[in-house]
Amino acid sequence: MIEILRHFVGLSYGIGACLACFAVCYLCGLALLPKDGDEGSSQCLDASPAVIGAALYVLLCWFGIRRGIRLTSTIAAFGGIAVMLVALRYRRVSAGLRARAVVSRSAGGWLLAFALLYAIGYVFITPSVNGEYLPLTTFLNLDVYWYLTYTRYLQELGRSNVAGYSFLGDVYLQTPAVFYLIGLLSRFFGQDPLSAAMPVLFGCIGMIGLLAARLSRTVFSVSRLAAVAIGCILVSGPFFRYVSACYFVSTMLATPVFVHLLWRTAADRTDGRIFDLRAVESFAAHYVLLLLLYPVFLFAAVGAQGIVLALTGIAEGQSEPSWRAALSAMRRPAVRTMCAMIGGVGIVAALVGHQLIWAFQMARYLSQKGIAGWSMDLISPLALFGVPGPIDQDSPMTEEQRILSLSVLCVIAVALTVAFFWTHRTRTTVLERTFAGIAAGTLVAYCFYFLQLGPSYQQWKFASYFPLPWTFVVFAGGLRLVSLTPAAEKLTRTTAGRRGSVAVLATVAMAFVGGNMLIRARFDPQLLRPDGSLRNLASIDQLPSFRELYVQMDGTGPTMLAAYFIRTKTLHMVSRSHYAYSPVPVEVATDRRPFLIQRVSCADVGHDQTHTIEGVGCLLFAPPSIAFDRSYSLGRTFAPIALTGFSAREPSGRWNGQDAVEMAFTADVQQAPITGKAFINLHVSPHRPGNVAGQRLQLSWGDRRSASAWLTDPGWISLPLEWRDWVGGPRLATLIISMAFPDAVPASRFDPNSVDRRPLAVWFADASFSTTARGRVIQPAGGPAR
Repeated sequence: MIEILRHFVGLSYGIGACLACFAVCYLCGLALLPKDGDEGSSQCLDASPAVIGAALYVLLCWFGIRRGIRLTSTIAAFGGIAVMLVALRYRRVSAGLRARAVVSRSAGGWLLAFALLYAIGYVFITPSVNGEYLPLTTFLNLDVYWYLTYTRYLQELGRSNVAGYSFLGDVYLQTPAVFYLIGLLSRFFGQDPLSAAMPVLFGCIGMIGLLAARLSRTVFSVSRLAAVAIGCILVSGPFFRYVSACYFVSTMLATPVFVHLLWRTAADRTDGRIFDLRAVESFAAHYVLLLLLYPVFLFAAVGAQGIVLALTGIAEGQSEPSWRAALSAMRRPAVRTMCAMIGGVGIVAALVGHQLIWAFQMARYLSQKGIAGWSMDLISPLALFGVPGPIDQDSPMTEEQRILSLSVLCVIAVALTVAFFWTHRTRTTVLERTFAGIAAGTLVAYCFYFLQLGPSYQQWKFASYFPLPWTFVVFAGGLRLVSLTPAAEKLTRTTAGRRGSVAVLATVAMAFVGGNMLIRARFDPQLLRPDGSLRNLASIDQLPSFRELYVQMDGTGPTMLAAYFIRTKTLHMVSRSHYAYSPVPVEVATDRRPFLIQRVSCADVGHDQTHTIEGVGCLLFAPPSIAFDRSYSLGRTFAPIALTGFSAREPSGRWNGQDAVEMAFTADVQQAPITGKAFINLHVSPHRPGNVAGQRLQLSWGDRRSASAWLTDPGWISLPLEWRDWVGGPRLATLIISMAFPDAVPASRFDPNSVDRRPLAVWFADASFSTTARGRVIQPAGGPAR
């Protein structure tokens, strides 16, 4: 019950934080709109002001970072600027809010729809709230770790905490606005990007689903219930949840900006001035966000706007008595839109021209097959359109399945085009036909792109950029066409008919969403949740005796989280990761530059010059080494002791598992007194089944030393050592002891009921090093045994 309550609180707080960020950007954007900004903007909660406000914030962060201003200061400055702008243009903002009916029943309904869509994303990708795991839930991809560590760095700036790595390089330039927006939301989570990461993703899911619902309602005139149901189907589909669960948040943030830009381009057909400052400002804001969120969308958006203008012209021509009349009607709006596009691109080039050129080169580079990511086959139409099914990124399609899938996508595209641009061209609006053309075009473009590249990273990313966010048009357009039939018109005239249609819609939506939830729970691969104990990495910052350390973690994700949590030390990455790394041996560990190893217990290192990082591993101030006058139970594993040929560990020791075994002991020359005379002590017990008197033990060690011993009773034996018996150096030296057991016998020879086939001879309980013998001294050949 407590955990359910925590989920509810986290869900509610995340929704509130996302809406608060949207509200700040929205009010700031309203204050920045020119005086004629309310024309054509009577839609409640029209997102254009929010886009303008977000663009201002992103530009402030962009120039602030370049001038060494940390992200936390820029966020505070943006809040102050927003308050100042709203205060200076209070009447203008109030008029804009009234014109858009922000405080209305309709707006409240859309806010509830956003909360529902956010909650659906939360249910599909549920984060941990009990502290056992970090509040991160992802599938396969490691992008989330980039976003976290980069955002954390930008919040503070200063020197890089990863040796040989700059956080302001190419990775930063690819998606800088993503870091800024995560930082903005983290303002509501104690400046902790880790806590804000999943709410950012869920907010993206809510925005995409809400935009699909708004467009379904506004463009295709479907009911509000049907519109929300379409949004729910979109965000619960297999391919959509694959993209979101992989935390492609740059794509998720850029998608609603991209779709909204095309919406404004298609819908803005008023016959106003050729140079419309409002349109220029709106387009420039969209371009800035797309450039700094994910540059691919900027170049795609400019091209798509041209296609939208062409589709709008064709649709307009079908609504006019002649093509000459259509061209006359469309000429001025089209020229005005193109001027706004040129003006918007010019503003972007003037503000961030170098980034624009760099982004173009980056987009060209990443579009080459085999350059980045992992390959996947053609995205199935079932997965694309949200039909309940599992995420399956590994199974390749057969040639017949590919042909069938491509054919289905093309049939859907042709059906949309014929239905809107031919069969029902006189009964549908210009905007409806334009959107149908966009959706059909993205499906056909995806088919051609796949035929060109085949299974690849680029083709399935193309599917996530373009066809996926427009799949709602098939559902909304289909409902619109159904509503034009005589049977539907007759049905909706009666109360019973309307209630029946609502029930059918609700049932279909629940079947899509519920089916996907069930399949997600039973068949989808497990999502990755980092262990909550990794938070304890932050305790390393509190250790004052050193400024640098080596870090060896298990995998790329934990390695990058080390850079997130350890802020005041310089990290030399040993394990492979996306950061600069150098696989140095553990023997370089010193008290000035210790060595952190994950999943190693300090109790197993062999000495006390360590510091335990609870739940993570051990921080070594000296390399793993045996220590003198300390017993090592051979029933445990110690880093400086390697055993070969022994049986499995038991609580108090081990048997030999073969006729011959080997022990290797590692010592730190600076810590253990191995340069003088010493002894290696072994506590042994001979195996004496039946009437066996004892066991012979043949030993060889060190510098060609060898000896034989007869073991009859449990006790300690000691082998004399000198400096020449150790090999290696200069820092670490190794002692190797080989033992053979001529009289080893399996227990099954004396006990018919035993199934133990091991050639048992000697039980080894403990080992220790000392300067004086601890037991019976076994002298090497040529010397007496005492």
